[in-house]
Amino acid sequence: MVQLPNGAVAAGCHHDGCSERDWHALRDQVEPGWRAAGPPTSITTAPGGARWEPPLPFHQIDLPPFPIDALPDWLRSFVKAEATATQTPVDLAAVLSLSVIAACCAKKVAVFMREGYVEPVNIFTATALASGNRKSAVFRAMTEPLADHERSEAQRTSKEIAKQRAEHQIKESILKNLKAQAASAKGKERDRLTQEAAELAVELETTIMASPTRYIADDCTPERLATLLRDQGGRIAVMSPEGDVFDLMAGRYANKGKSNFGVFLKGHAGDPLRVDRVGRSEYVKQPAITIGLAIQPDVIGGLAESPEFRGRGLLGRFLYALPVSLLGHRDLDAPPVPDEIRAEYHAKVTALLSLPFGTDPNGDREPHLLRLTSEAQAKLRDFAGWLEPQLAEFGELGCMTDWAGKLVGAVGRIAGILHMVAQAHTNAPWESTILGATIERAIRIGQYLIPHARAAFAAMGADAVVEHAKTILRWIENQNAREFTKRDVHQAFRGRFKRVEELDAPLELLRTHGYLASRPTASAGPGRKPSPKFEVNPLWLSRSTDRNCEECEHCE
Repeated sequence: MVQLPNGAVAAGCHHDGCSERDWHALRDQVEPGWRAAGPPTSITTAPGGARWEPPLPFHQIDLPPFPIDALPDWLRSFVKAEATATQTPVDLAAVLSLSVIAACCAKKVAVFMREGYVEPVNIFTATALASGNRKSAVFRAMTEPLADHERSEAQRTSKEIAKQRAEHQIKESILKNLKAQAASAKGKERDRLTQEAAELAVELETTIMASPTRYIADDCTPERLATLLRDQGGRIAVMSPEGDVFDLMAGRYANKGKSNFGVFLKGHAGDPLRVDRVGRSEYVKQPAITIGLAIQPDVIGGLAESPEFRGRGLLGRFLYALPVSLLGHRDLDAPPVPDEIRAEYHAKVTALLSLPFGTDPNGDREPHLLRLTSEAQAKLRDFAGWLEPQLAEFGELGCMTDWAGKLVGAVGRIAGILHMVAQAHTNAPWESTILGATIERAIRIGQYLIPHARAAFAAMGADAVVEHAKTILRWIENQNAREFTKRDVHQAFRGRFKRVEELDAPLELLRTHGYLASRPTASAGPGRKPSPKFEVNPLWLSRSTDRNCEECEHCE
């Protein structure tokens, strides 16, 4: 049993084989026969004789757990062991693991979705858990191979980098002297010195200076991130167990606090990055930024304070996870991660980091293409066909098309990540095609992400259906209405809902969450269509009578 931050109580079993066991199953254990006892009073009897139950808070429970069996064997083993050892929701380690693998493979591979459409494999993820849930411990365990390999590569190349820098500085000094000599020389001597200076200047300008290997950035301004992208061959991962990166995007260190997150938008899409400002000029052909954050839920809600985050498409690029905390019922004697499982995770991640980049005819980095089998293409098309109607104005995901419109592409990226995990033991994973089974696993993860994204956007106040449902609840409370028709609501909110069909989604949300129950359609008199009728859950109405709905746990 879990008490959520808003005071609501949820219960359920978190074993992999108990996904169908809800709080009713728990009550069966502690109160046998309660189902047959029937309602004690008329107040708990809904239309049709069903029993009224306390309504469910919006998006607070019934969010699905991460489909752990969608991960290939070695990654699944480590994720499960780490979640058990730290007594954290498996979602945390699982979603972070996707960002870790993306950081390994970014710019090395890309997914060939169809002719003219290629998806990179870098992703943005944000997992929200309250303080005290050992986010930092899980974060360290998941990113440890990246940090270790980064450190070893920096040590391995340090002497060569120091030598190159010294040679570069010497040539700069020579160039300075040549310029001075040419300025005071005359005739052929001046021409000779000028020619030497020009040739050396071209050499210095075109020399690409090596930089210490960096895989991860944390407390990094957007301006510095652009420089890191240039120095690291066009890829970098922003990984953090905190949400400070959003403050940096919002312009914490910028003049007048002006937001600056264009580098993140381009780093997700792979659009060319050009920076030309006083004192700095940078160009990255196909930047690839990976983000993996473990943040507190308040950070999600706070994103609404920067409307440009959504307006410019930043929030639609993140894959969100809002797992249920295990605080209050953790195993204090949980076993640690077995050494062999940790070692295999470390070795496989390191192997992916060590894979070579592809190159184009000019010798520049170019990702190897991962191609789909015909079966995989068909399954991805079917998923896109299932999703498309939901993106319509009044569809299930019509209020968040900025996110849902990118879901097919996100599934393609996840499929590429899962393929690389499954082929981590090979030297050329791109020589194998992405199978239909891999696409199925990626789709399962995509379907898991949908309700979590809805919950995240609801927390931001960006889910219009949830906001409309809350408005209707406030009207019910204000009217102390025990029953009403759909026409009654439309008449009350004609300024907000221009079409009566706009009420369908919020009323259905209230019905499925237990605030309302459908009654037989009400007759509207001669010449008028009958209007759907609803009865209000008396358990909720009686609890909210003396409270402002803004403070009700079900409306926040």
